Amino acid sequence: MCRIRFFNVQEIDHEYGYCYGYNKVSKNLILGNRKKLKNSNGMVFGVPGSGKSFQKKMEMGQVLCFSNDDIVVIDPMSEYKGIAEKWNGQYINLSQSAENVFYINPFHVPEHVPDKDRFIAEKAEFAYAICEQALKPADLTSRHIAVIDRAIRHMYDEYFKTYEGTKPRRRSKLACPTIRLMREYLQEHEMDNESARELIDQLEVFTDGTLDIFAREQSTSEENRFTVYGFSELGKRMRAMAMLVMIESITSKIKYNQSSGIATWVYVDEIHELWGDEYSLHAIERMWREVRKRGGICTGMSQNLVDALRNRATKTIVSNSEFMMILDQGVMDREILSELFTVSNEQINCVNGAEPGTGLIRFSDKIVPFSNKVASDNGLYKLFNTNFHEMVGNGG
Repeated sequence: MCRIRFFNVQEIDHEYGYCYGYNKVSKNLILGNRKKLKNSNGMVFGVPGSGKSFQKKMEMGQVLCFSNDDIVVIDPMSEYKGIAEKWNGQYINLSQSAENVFYINPFHVPEHVPDKDRFIAEKAEFAYAICEQALKPADLTSRHIAVIDRAIRHMYDEYFKTYEGTKPRRRSKLACPTIRLMREYLQEHEMDNESARELIDQLEVFTDGTLDIFAREQSTSEENRFTVYGFSELGKRMRAMAMLVMIESITSKIKYNQSSGIATWVYVDEIHELWGDEYSLHAIERMWREVRKRGGICTGMSQNLVDALRNRATKTIVSNSEFMMILDQGVMDREILSELFTVSNEQINCVNGAEPGTGLIRFSDKIVPFSNKVASDNGLYKLFNTNFHEMVGNGG
C-alpha cells in the first residue's frame, strides 16, 4: 500500500494544464502543462492491466479538445482503432488487407520544403536504412550507398524540376518519388553495377511483390488531427521495415506542422517493440532528441522500468523525458528505480502492486502520488477500456 503520510506536499498546478487526476496527498487536482517543461517528452510504465494506455487516452482527448495540436499513435496491438473511428481520425492499417484505404509513401514530398538540399540528404539516409533492411542478412556496403545516393538525387532533382515548372493549382497532383521509382532508376541506369543488381533483386518484394504497401502514392491526409498507425498483422520481416517507414512519416509530419506553428504529440505504445531493432531504436532516440525544437512531444509506453535499462540508448530516451507516469510495477527494488532518478521508499511503495489508474506522476523535479481512476459506468471508461473480459461481459 502507498504510505502517503510520509510525502512532502508538492503540487502540480500549471497554467493551461491538462488534468491527470488528483494528488493523493493534498487531494487537489493535478493540472500539468508538458509544454512548460524544459523537455516535453515523456514515458509511461505499467504492467499489463495497470491502465497505462487508458491514462494516455485521457491525455489525448484533452489535447484534441483544448488545443489545435495533432496526435500520432504507433499502435502495435490495434488498441486505438476504436477511438480513431470515434474521433474521426485516420487508422492506417499497415497490411495487405482489403480494408486498408490509407497508404504511406516514405518518399512523399510535403507541401512546404524550406531546405531542398537538406530534405534530399535526409531522404537518402532513410533510403540507406530501407535498403539495409531489404538486404538482410547481407550487409549494406559503401558501394550500395553510392548507388542509392545517385538514385535518390536523380529522383528528387527530377521531381523538383517538374514541380517548379508546374502551375501552382496543379502541383498537388504531381506524383512524388517512391521506392518503386528508385528501383526503376537502378534498372535503367545501374544494371552494369553488381551492387545495384543486388538491390534490384532484394527490393522487388517491396516494390512489386507481396510487401509493396510502401511503394504506392500517399493517400493519407496531412490535415487530419488524429492518426493511428496499426501494424499488428505484419510479419517479422515487414515489421522492421514498417517501423522505419512510420518514424520517417511521423518526422515529416512534425516538420510540416512546425511550418504552421502546430505541435505534434507522438505516442509510441509498447515502445520496447521498437527498442529491439537497432535501426528503429536509433531512429526513436534521434526523434526524442531532436523533435522538441520542432514542436514534437513524444511519449513512450512500456511495461517495466527495467526495459529502460537495456542499454545507453534506452537510458538516454528516458533521461530525456521530463514527464513520467509510473503505474503498477509488480515488485521493484529501489536500486532499479534509483538508476533513473531519486526516489524514496514511500514512493517505491506507490508503484509496487498499485491499483489500476494509480501510481506516481513526475513533472520535472516534482514527483507525487496520483489517482486517475474512472468509474466503470462512465462513457470514457467504456471507450478507453482494453480489458477483454470486461468488454465481452465475462468480468465475473
